[in-house]
Amino acid sequence: MLAIEERPPSGIEHYCAVAEPLLFIADDLPVHFDDDRSVATMTLLAELGRTTQVLLFTHHRSVHDGVSKISHDSAKIIDLISPSEESRVAASGGA
Repeated sequence: MLAIEERPPSGIEHYCAVAEPLLFIADDLPVHFDDDRSVATMTLLAELGRTTQVLLFTHHRSVHDGVSKISHDSAKIIDLISPSEESRVAASGGA
């Protein structure tokens, strides 16, 4: 696999370099990937986040944990939970 610095720019990266940046939205993109591919995908999406906004939606803890494993200044995790789920979590002591 090529390192991020060595790989050619993707079509999205090229487009963003010559035009208005695109919003990239993905839903559970790496959910069926093995751990190595999932982390590699998260790293590439974080790198793309330097060029354009990337939103990755998931309800899978493994994807959340994969993002947590990368160290990248453009990768941010925002947990969205419903008010009923928030109440359940608070009632159980945060577990």
